[in-house]
Amino acid sequence: MSHEVDCCKHGKRPATLMCTHIAHAADTDNKVGFCYSGQDTQEFPDVWCSDCNSKLLKLNAWTKEMFEQASFKVLCSHCYIEIKEQQQS
Repeated sequence: MSHEVDCCKHGKRPATLMCTHIAHAADTDNKVGFCYSGQDTQEFPDVWCSDCNSKLLKLNAWTKEMFEQASFKVLCSHCYIEIKEQQQS
C-alpha cells in the first residue's frame, strides 16, 4: 500500500523517504550521494547519503542512533526524482 503526500510544489503524489542530508543538499546543489538497498523493489526506495551508507556498511544494520542521525524526511515522488537527478548528475 502506498501513501500519498500533498506537496506544496507538485500536489498529491506518492510519498517517499530520504535522509535529511540528501533533502537539505537539494537546496545547495551539494553532492552527498544517493544510496539505497539493492533488495528494495519499490518504485521509489528509501534513500540515504554516502555518509549514512558508510555507517550502515560498518554496522551492517540500521540502529536507533543511525535512524535518528538520518532523520528521514517525507517528500513527494516528483521531488524525489528531481533530487535523484541532481545527485547523480
